[in-house]
Amino acid sequence: MNYGLLKGPGQKGDGHLVVCNGFTANGDVLIADPGQRTEAGQKYRVFPRANVVAGWGASHNTVYLIYPEGFAIPASSANWDDIKG
Repeated sequence: MNYGLLKGPGQKGDGHLVVCNGFTANGDVLIADPGQRTEAGQKYRVFPRANVVAGWGASHNTVYLIYPEGFAIPASSANWDDIKG
């Protein structure tokens, strides 16, 4: 993910790995970022969905799926090329 685009339009940044922890009611993304400090007790930061889509798109929507050995991964009908902000 392009971290500059994640932070917002016009920000500079290189590639960066983050963990999506979920979504807010309005679709913004809860991000756990091992490379950034958070406020005391805060486990993640909220980023606008449009910023996540832009930053993720810069990496050609690359994703790493992490799951326990033997875990059944559900089939997906998602067409990742159609994801929009």
